[in-house]
Order: sequence, then C-alpha cells, then structure tokens
Amino acid sequence: MTYYAKGKAFTKNYTQNNLDLMNHKIKLNFVNFDGGFEKCPLEENRFYQILNKFFNIEISNSPDFIIYLGSNNKRYLDYNCTRIVFENEYEEPNFALCDYAMTFSYLDDPRHLRLPYYFYFTDGSDLIKNEKPEKILAEKKKFCNFVFSNSSRRAQFRVTFLKELLQKKHVDCGGKILNNMDKLVEDKVAFCKDYKFTIAMENKSRVGYTTEKILHAMQARSIPIYWGNLAINDEFNPKSFINVQKFANTDAAIAHILDVDRHDDLYLEYAKEPYFYNNEPNEYLSAERVASFFDRVFTYPAKKRLFFPIRKVWDKVL
Repeated sequence: MTYYAKGKAFTKNYTQNNLDLMNHKIKLNFVNFDGGFEKCPLEENRFYQILNKFFNIEISNSPDFIIYLGSNNKRYLDYNCTRIVFENEYEEPNFALCDYAMTFSYLDDPRHLRLPYYFYFTDGSDLIKNEKPEKILAEKKKFCNFVFSNSSRRAQFRVTFLKELLQKKHVDCGGKILNNMDKLVEDKVAFCKDYKFTIAMENKSRVGYTTEKILHAMQARSIPIYWGNLAINDEFNPKSFINVQKFANTDAAIAHILDVDRHDDLYLEYAKEPYFYNNEPNEYLSAERVASFFDRVFTYPAKKRLFFPIRKVWDKVL
C-alpha cells in the first residue's frame, strides 16, 4: 500500500494522482515512549506533532507502522509491521530487526536519517538567543551543577572530571550520582538556570553522539561544560560552550573554567555567542527534514513478514 503526504510535496515526482490520495489514513503507534522523561501526552510527542501536521495519522493498536524508542526493550518485536527505530543511545541500526532507522550515525543509507536524540525535546526556538549577555550573567547566582544518574563504567569520565573540579571549587550535585544536596532535582532546566556552568557530558565519546545533555544547559542559559561528540561543532557554535576535549588535559580545562568564573569579561564572551551558527536552528531540528524522511517511509513500507512469536524466540537467544 502506498501513502502520501498531505499539504506538501516532498518529492519532485509528486503528481496530482498522489494528491488525490493524501487523505488516506496512516495507522501508526509508538512503542517504548512510556518511561522516564519520555513519558508525555500524545500531543506533546514531537514525532506526532510533526507527522500529524503533514500526514493523515491515526494512532492504532493494529498499526501499519511503529516508531519505537531504543533497541534495548524488545516490545517492538511484537509488531509484524514496518518498524522505525529512534535511538537514544549510540547504536548502529540493525536492519534485520527494523526497516528504517533514525540514529546518531552518519550512515549513508536511504533507510536511515541522522537524528540526534535532543531533536525529541525541542524545535530549536528556545535556543535562539535574544537576551543581552549582561542579563544572562546577572541571573547566575551559583557556580556549577552536576545532575546525572547513570554510574555505569562507560560513564566514568564525567564522574572523574567532577571529582577533580570539586577539589578546586564546590559543585552542586542534584542527581543520584554523588548527590550533595539531600534531594533530587525534579526540573533540571529550571534548576540549571541559577548556575553559571552546567556539566553536560555524554556517557561516551563518539562521533555524532549528542544527547539532551548539552540542550538542557543551553535552555537554562548556563554555559555547558561539554564532553562527548567529537563532531559537536557541526551542530552547535563552539564559541558558546566549553568543550573539554579541546584542552590538553583535564587540569587545563578546569583551569580555564575557573578563569572564566573569575572574570566577567570572559564569561560574557561565551554568553554573547549564539548556540547555533547565524542564531538559526541546525538542520537536525527541521520538521520538514523529518517529514521528508517519513514521506519515503510511508511511500515504501516494508514487505510484510511471516508472523510468528519472534519476541519469544529472540528472548531465548538472549
């Protein structure tokens, strides 16, 4: 079955015959979007917001398409339909299990769209800087914060960095890791607004791997202390945050942070810089770009699989 976009032509060969079918309902469902901070009403789901604008979407328990978050929870294997994965961790797409993929990877494949995880939380409008840098600095009453809950072995760099920074100056830790506030932060962005700096480090360093960590700091207008994506400059203006990876070592990075903290003129140099080049959201936040990808997905759905209890078989393999 072929599906077509409503209200906008995404391909050069879009014809009047296609437009006649634009009201055909696309039966869709979301899987694994019901845990942690991903849990939200359907109308706040960024994919639904975009797809419902460009296509005739029907949320269905018997879908022709599913979008599922991450590959760890295997519930998506219960669906014998076209599967589209949106990765929230650094995982290469497994096209034996999914039909289309949206990941951090720069993979050149028509079944793939590079889509960093922070896309899900913003359209970029809240990252457009219109404030005076002096106003941003005036609102910062505290030094630095650290809000993390993942203490796995692969996330140890940020913990090590924090411990070294703590030897120089106090950092408020409001997450589960090294908490020194006797409470857990509930609204991270609101919490970060009081701080000049926010430690915004990924759990691993990979090319393309940018999550919501740097986004939260930017939304709070707190200078991100970043470590992670080796190509982060492709997405954000490097003059607007402190990239630990550009320093010779941790000691040099910390010395720079303390210097910026002591000198308002240095802080204002960061505060005046836009987060995006030309102060315009980067391409990865474009709704039209995502809609164009789904135009391809809906036009070329996967062939139906032979149905069998694949999840049970997979669970045995694991």
